[in-house]
Amino acid sequence: MEYEQIKTMIKEILCKKVLRISIPEISDDCLLGEGGLGLDSLNFLKLLAEIEKELNISIEDEYWDYNKMNTVNKISMNISAYML
Repeated sequence: MEYEQIKTMIKEILCKKVLRISIPEISDDCLLGEGGLGLDSLNFLKLLAEIEKELNISIEDEYWDYNKMNTVNKISMNISAYML
């Protein structure tokens, strides 16, 4: 799966399965937590679980550091690198 496809998938998961609201556009660099979309730690973990499920992958816990994965762009880059 290409980088742009991963970003689109993450945004769809955020809207449909985690936030359960319709957002016209989520910026690639919008913070997922405080000061951005407002995801708490449980919703962040739900997002990661849904990404793993959608891509049929299992990513080790050490890769899921919120400080390194706090935007759609950062998650997409890390997943793209992980899938190589």
